[in-house]
Amino acid sequence: MPLAYLAGSRYVIRVPTRGTRYEFLLANRNREQDASILPGIHYVENRLRVLETLGVAAVGATPKIHLDKRTKDAASGKLAARLHGAPYWVMHGNAADPYKIWPGERVRELLSSARRAYPRHAAILTGAAREKEALSEIARELDGVHVVAGEFDIAGTAAVLAGADCVIAPDTGILHLAAALNRPVVGLYAPTFATLVGPRARSAMAIVIQKPQTCDPCVEKKCPFTPRNCMDQIGPAEVLGALSRQLDAA
Repeated sequence: MPLAYLAGSRYVIRVPTRGTRYEFLLANRNREQDASILPGIHYVENRLRVLETLGVAAVGATPKIHLDKRTKDAASGKLAARLHGAPYWVMHGNAADPYKIWPGERVRELLSSARRAYPRHAAILTGAAREKEALSEIARELDGVHVVAGEFDIAGTAAVLAGADCVIAPDTGILHLAAALNRPVVGLYAPTFATLVGPRARSAMAIVIQKPQTCDPCVEKKCPFTPRNCMDQIGPAEVLGALSRQLDAA
């Protein structure tokens, strides 16, 4: 918000207006209906209330991302040498917030089971460059599992997701990016709620595995039990079942 103000914006709008130290910068700070988010409403709808404040009607709430042919061709070209034309699905187990991460041993169990169940499908592990070593250890001695962490920029990563028959991830940007690309996804949720921050795809199937929070109240980023937190409730067999539904429908 300070950047918007310093850039000379005539009006700075935010919903909710409360809960920020920069409330004094907001043009809608005295608009009572903008003071807080509406409980039980997806964050997308809550954020679109900014348009309502401006008197603009929201046309739709489902994200859509377009990738140009050059970007898609570059990504498929890099993958071709490894995959040799095989279809693939993507596993992204990490998240910026540690309490949302699906534990690595769970990921490895899923990969092993999925390779036995779907030997024609390769599995791709995505992530940041700093995660490559840990992901390589997870994938060690698993045939048909390829680690591409740190090898693509965000556009290239999107192109990798766009070619996948399914993308599995916790509540993190990769999951929402895949859904915006209209790919079949499996979302892994426990400390956060898919009803509020779940993936949205235009027509592709989005399967959510939701487990309850194991602590009340949830301390989120301050979770002392990470990675042995509520995400550990999600078992590989349940995720494999969801993956099977997506791959069988592909």
